[in-house]
Amino acid sequence: MKKYSDKLEKIEAKEMAEKIFYGDKPTQSSYDGSYTAVKIYLKQAMHDPSSLDINNCSSVYKIKDEGWAVNCSYRGKNTFGGLVLNSNWFIIRQNTVVDVKSSDAYSVSY
Repeated sequence: MKKYSDKLEKIEAKEMAEKIFYGDKPTQSSYDGSYTAVKIYLKQAMHDPSSLDINNCSSVYKIKDEGWAVNCSYRGKNTFGGLVLNSNWFIIRQNTVVDVKSSDAYSVSY
C-alpha cells in the first residue's frame, strides 16, 4: 500500500507544480471563440484596439515547458487604416500571454 500512496503523492505533486507554472487552462468564449488573455494582449499591442476582430481560434494545447498554446487569426487596422489579417500562436501562463510565435511554429490539424 505504501508503494501506491508514494506514487499517488508524486502524481499529485507533479500536477500541483504544473498548475503553479501553467495556471488554469484558458477557456474559449462561446460568443466569439476568443480567449480573454489573447484579447487583452492584442488590444494593448494594436495600433487601433477598437478595430480588433477575432476570426478564429484553435483549441488549447499544453506545450511542455512553455505554457498553454492557442492559435488565433484576427484582423485589425494598420497605421494606414487598412484592415490586415494576421495569425499567431499565443503562449499563455497564469491567464497572461507570455510569448507570441508565428503561425507556422507548431503543426496542428484542425
